[in-house]
Amino acid sequence: MDWRESAVSVNRRVRAFNPSPGADARVRGLDLKIWRCATAPGQGTPGEVLEVGRGGLCVACGEGVLVVAELQRSGGKRLPVAEFLRGFPLSEGERFEIP
Repeated sequence: MDWRESAVSVNRRVRAFNPSPGADARVRGLDLKIWRCATAPGQGTPGEVLEVGRGGLCVACGEGVLVVAELQRSGGKRLPVAEFLRGFPLSEGERFEIP
């Protein structure tokens, strides 16, 4: 996932790669797949986690914000973001890796 792209482009990629092969992202050296998301206005450093909440995980893109609603850890199952964050907490300010 190239977070320098616009949130609209990233959202399109996630939808295009669902169900296979899935849209890959990387944080803390771990591979994740993003399965469901939306876009929102906002700004920040590309790949930066702007907000963590029950409604989604907001990640800054080159233009706009991607609101991640469903994701999967490598070897795990698809989970809504609230459930995922219980087992793999992320905090505001953390950054997804940019390839």
